[in-house]
Amino acid sequence: MPKLAITGGKPIRRKAFPPWPVYSNQEARALMRVLRSGNWGGYPFPNTHACAFAAKFAKAHGAKYGIALSNGTVAIEVSLPLASKPATKSLFRPTPGKGRSVPFCC
Repeated sequence: MPKLAITGGKPIRRKAFPPWPVYSNQEARALMRVLRSGNWGGYPFPNTHACAFAAKFAKAHGAKYGIALSNGTVAIEVSLPLASKPATKSLFRPTPGKGRSVPFCC
């Protein structure tokens, strides 16, 4: 077995990972609109921005409905029992380099 890079072996990756998150000017403007509105994070429910995002996300995944939740823990708690029901998807997208995942229910 070859030596690990940390102990003098050849590194697999020589370049740093790209900056994260990656976003466009359009996304930055949309984020600023949400922040300036004072109506973000899903509360008060139903939040206009969160509902619009959930609907677009669900549609992109071919789902009839979607819901934006307050955090990853709540999303996992909600999605795991639903995953056992027919025609329900629980999606967990890993977030590279940050040690977390972003769950969505559709």
